[in-house]
Amino acid sequence: MYLLSSMTGASPETRFILFASAQLMGDGCLSDTMDGYADRLFVSKRYLGVAVDYLVREGYLWKIKSSRETLKGKHRNTLFDFYLSPEAWRMWSEWVAEKCSWKDEIDHVLRLPQSNEVVGSKKRSAITAQMRLVWISLWMASNKAGYVIGCDFAVLSRMLGMSENQFHRGARALAREGLVSIAANHTARTHLFEPMPPVYKLQPQSRKWKVIKLGVSLMDSQLIPLRFLFKLGDFYRKAAKRSRAGRLPSHSSYLADEQYFELSKIFHNQKLQALVQQACLSTIFSLSSGCLLDQAGANESMNYSNEELRKQVKGVLSSVLPFSDLKGFPTAKKPQGVEDVSDVGGAEVLREYTLSELTFEVVDLIEMISRQLRTFADCFGADARVLNHYPRMMMRTMLSRQDNPTDGSQLKGMTGQEPDYVVNSVLDLLVPNDKKFTDCLIFGDVLYTANSRVTHPNISQVEQLICFGGHTKS
Repeated sequence: MYLLSSMTGASPETRFILFASAQLMGDGCLSDTMDGYADRLFVSKRYLGVAVDYLVREGYLWKIKSSRETLKGKHRNTLFDFYLSPEAWRMWSEWVAEKCSWKDEIDHVLRLPQSNEVVGSKKRSAITAQMRLVWISLWMASNKAGYVIGCDFAVLSRMLGMSENQFHRGARALAREGLVSIAANHTARTHLFEPMPPVYKLQPQSRKWKVIKLGVSLMDSQLIPLRFLFKLGDFYRKAAKRSRAGRLPSHSSYLADEQYFELSKIFHNQKLQALVQQACLSTIFSLSSGCLLDQAGANESMNYSNEELRKQVKGVLSSVLPFSDLKGFPTAKKPQGVEDVSDVGGAEVLREYTLSELTFEVVDLIEMISRQLRTFADCFGADARVLNHYPRMMMRTMLSRQDNPTDGSQLKGMTGQEPDYVVNSVLDLLVPNDKKFTDCLIFGDVLYTANSRVTHPNISQVEQLICFGGHTKS
């Protein structure tokens, strides 16, 4: 983001106006009055005047008075020809070319009027230039699932010409409008982790896309809560009940009882639980989608070796969950089959155990979801991203009467129809805004849908897909 960093002393509004101007005029010319220019960018004439003065003075913009004039009522208004300078155009082109998974969303924000209709809502919201700049920066910092996690907001805020408090106020204002959600609040330093910034989750608004529900089977696994967090919470509750007896409950880890109890106390922090949960969901969704998006053919894209995927997941989790260097935990107990642990401090044992367990569970979930996304890709194409998960929601098919499946894993329909399929997890999938994409359920290698017009050997039409159970997104 060298373009942002180069704008020393510019206000957030001026930075946004440069972005919007570059998007509007490209390497060509914009010929308009100042009033017309402001209307095109959906900003006030006052903000535009200040911005143009700065941009012309600092060499980002060329403003040339035109020999032509335009009439507005009884008054003659001066026309100007506006151009990006060659250097500004070069920096803008480099910025556009930077790796970003959400260019359509950034284009949408840059073209957005101040009164915006939120997708999925009838209300209209006032989106200021400063809010739009924060919004763009969040899209630039987000991963393929729309999560902004592990971001250095102090550095990002300085590039936007605002304080960190201003940035988070802008993000909260976007959250009130339903454009961004705060998936997890910031956490203070704990015995195991450094302070961690909040996690933001963005909601796509571009009409080039739409969201469908995808039912998948996670076998006996679950996304919320993660098994690692559930076991620690269960252990802590049991330990609290047995505290008077002076005995700790049993557990299945290689840690000593005292070590596992220390770990359960650390994760009894609800804010920490939420942030670790969201960090893992972010990793699962983005890498599952990455498997699908990296290669359009989807033949090699799903064929991560387990070891390659494990290294990638461990690297991502290490970067978004910064472990502290504090000591003072019980002496390490050497687990069976692990060498050279006797010289490792207690804190490092807990750190390695936590990272290892989370990595194992996240890899397992990515592999399960990716296998089913392969079926979706084979049937519909590879343009899809996993965005959200509905805790405790399930999906079932209502099969047509002529179908007569005999698989013993099927369940009897609730209304007397033929047996139907049930899966234990429902995801939100972002797909192109095309009629061929519709809600679907994957069972084995078959994709079940009620309304799609696509024909494929692995697609089976059913009368209806029914979601039941939970309703709130993760």
